[in-house]
Amino acid sequence: MKRSIDDVPLESSQSSSSPPPAPPTTATTFLSSQQQRPLPIIDLRPHSHFTSSRLSLSSTSTSTSTSTSTSTSTSTSTSTSTSTSTSTSTSSPLVNLPFTEITDNALGCELPPRDVEFDLILPSSTPPQTMLDYFCATISQATGASRTPWKVRNYIIADEKCSPFPPESLTSSSPPSPGPHLWKPDPMISSFLLPLLSSLSPGSVLDLGSGAGRDVAYLAENLPPNFHFYGIDNHKGSARRCLPLWKSRKVEASTSLISLNLKKLPEFNQFVADYRPLKICYCVRYLNRPLLASLTDLLLPGEHFAISHFVVNEDGRFPYDHPRMAEVLQLNEMKTYFPNTHWTVLHNKTVKDSDAGRSLLNFCVRRIEAETEIEQNK
Repeated sequence: MKRSIDDVPLESSQSSSSPPPAPPTTATTFLSSQQQRPLPIIDLRPHSHFTSSRLSLSSTSTSTSTSTSTSTSTSTSTSTSTSTSTSTSTSSPLVNLPFTEITDNALGCELPPRDVEFDLILPSSTPPQTMLDYFCATISQATGASRTPWKVRNYIIADEKCSPFPPESLTSSSPPSPGPHLWKPDPMISSFLLPLLSSLSPGSVLDLGSGAGRDVAYLAENLPPNFHFYGIDNHKGSARRCLPLWKSRKVEASTSLISLNLKKLPEFNQFVADYRPLKICYCVRYLNRPLLASLTDLLLPGEHFAISHFVVNEDGRFPYDHPRMAEVLQLNEMKTYFPNTHWTVLHNKTVKDSDAGRSLLNFCVRRIEAETEIEQNK
């Protein structure tokens, strides 16, 4: 079960690379660029090297302004005002993603979106071209399909002591855990589902076709631990991606990965029955029409369903290679699965994805709880 091409693990060796930034920058240039225009930094060195010595970038600027004004009339008064402002800004996020753990798919899901520009610190133990090819490839060696490379601004090669950076720019203090992340949840998850779940009593949350598990991790980090989040996916690579991510984000206690074929509806129905109270089940870039059609009989009053998925444009067209037209929602299709005689629509919005400007439908409904709601929906 694959949610989208964005969740398919990328192979470690690619062909047809776009020219990476070359040659590697000096430490002075690297630090100067960060001061002038801070960007996220991905340190590809092993965890042990990162923990023992890593960059500690911060800047403090202090400005002082003094103004004096004098006015003379029948009486003379002089006023002097002095203002001092100090602003402190830390650097952009510094994230440690060892290259070997990216290429074996354990941490590949923690890379930023393709439209985010960043700097790289490369380990001296790995040939730099291997790593640059991975980030700058425009053609997939596995499929031959075109792909968007990541936006690498600068890169530098560093050893286990983080040389050639000057000692005053380094630290050996314990890094934060969990540290910052560069990936983003689906917009519906952050802008709508998180506030919705924050208003509900705790219970089970199901991510259907959970893929790399980023949306589960985001919700689990931002909601009380008495919610429990289940990622449901039967893709053979799910565990290798989800479980390391949830562990690194410190949410393994409130998350579970369930290997379940969502095309086998009786098994899914039994799972839902066993894990109530159910607050919401949702799909992000995963479309299973028979499952959608079954939800009217499955979900109980007060339970929610949400989906964020590709939808045709207003003219009925979808001029993109991926996904196939058969895997794209039609206009108003969701209303056929969730008629207002049984459901209240809480959210219905079309947005554009950041990868290629494709239309995404963000849609959420709640099963009607009482006859009064039915009358209100008519």
